[in-house]
Amino acid sequence: MIICVPIKRVIDYRVSAHIRPDADAIVTAGVKHSINPFDEIALERALQERDSGLVKKVIVVAVGDADTNEILRSALAMGADEAHRIHASKTPSPFLTAQLLKLWLEKNPCDCIITGKQAIDDDANQLGQLLAGFLGWSQAMFASKVSFKKEAAVEVTREIDGGLETIVCQMPAVISADLRLAEPRLASLPAIMLAKGKPITVTDASELELSLTEKTRVFNYRTAPIRQGGKRVANLNELMQVLNEAGMEA
Repeated sequence: MIICVPIKRVIDYRVSAHIRPDADAIVTAGVKHSINPFDEIALERALQERDSGLVKKVIVVAVGDADTNEILRSALAMGADEAHRIHASKTPSPFLTAQLLKLWLEKNPCDCIITGKQAIDDDANQLGQLLAGFLGWSQAMFASKVSFKKEAAVEVTREIDGGLETIVCQMPAVISADLRLAEPRLASLPAIMLAKGKPITVTDASELELSLTEKTRVFNYRTAPIRQGGKRVANLNELMQVLNEAGMEA
């Protein structure tokens, strides 16, 4: 079995993001980037299956420009067998990314896809569902536990609002990783050095014959308002008065 893990380059979660003065974009120049943490969890889970002998190969694929090679080499250092990049001048929306991956997977088939449940930059939580829909595959989102069965099926425990739900999906399937699915390993220094010399296969987005015209547009960015402190009231009448003064009539 071959597992494909789509990964995304995002601003490192330990870095505070800042908005450009024109409010048109987030400052990215000179800012540390890394693999999206949920994608890193997905990669770890795939590597665990490879290490157990059930999976033959784990491949990673990312969409982006040459800077994206940085996270692909990090994935190779963790233990991925192959790294691929679909070249695009900038990272497209989840909708276009899913379409690109679908076309790419038609030429690079796999048996299962494990990806992060969402990217920490846009928090869209769309890629896994869209990709499963485009491929016509089974899907299991928000997985906290995954168990591959010999009868070409996978049992997945999902984290839902009401607690945990266990489902069985027929393969091929798209699985999205939740926070508790795995603890990513740390790459050793020798593995990091070896990863620098490993090949990264690049496919230009134009070769997939898909227009990268976005269907959505972000007009501006703004910071979240500062949360105001609470206020004690003596009774219900005073509470109603405070709410009315704040324009929240009961």
